[in-house]
Amino acid sequence: MGFFSKDEKRQDIQAASRKEQTASQAPAPEVRPVIRGNMKTNTKKELEATDAGGESIIAEGTVLNGEIQSDRAVIVYGVVKGKVHIQSDLIVAESGLVEADVNAENVSIAGRKKGRTEARNLFELKKTGTIEGEIVAKSVKIDEGGRVIGKINMQIGSPQATKQTSEAEIKKKKEFLRGAAGAMPKKKEGA
Repeated sequence: MGFFSKDEKRQDIQAASRKEQTASQAPAPEVRPVIRGNMKTNTKKELEATDAGGESIIAEGTVLNGEIQSDRAVIVYGVVKGKVHIQSDLIVAESGLVEADVNAENVSIAGRKKGRTEARNLFELKKTGTIEGEIVAKSVKIDEGGRVIGKINMQIGSPQATKQTSEAEIKKKKEFLRGAAGAMPKKKEGA
């Protein structure tokens, strides 16, 4: 054990104090949200959305009841129940569950989804995903192993326009069939 004079002790304490002050004045490192879940299930587009830093994340262990409205991407690792209206993309990770009617630009499901899903552009079901309910989308991609319990409606334009177009097409077909039936020659009896 060494002996120190009071001045030496005071110098050691002052040096330690300066180190602490210098460390506290250093700029804090940038804090980014931690994304939990299986990143292997994400597509390139999903990764680009997460890199942008403007997404909303529903963390694993979180249950959200109600309505979500967002103009940015939403990534669900937890549970969402209610209604979801997003101007951007909805991504449901393997651990995620969404029991809601959804309207989004693109929808990617690696977890579970129950209820009506309207994707204005692309609906994508990953091999680990399950959806129960109606899918309305411009285009649909289902990986081998993905489970759909319900119906798929691939449409162009808004649902209202599609319904009107469908009704008009049905009316034209009925008229065509009526006209075709009336234009056919009748069979002669005995021929």
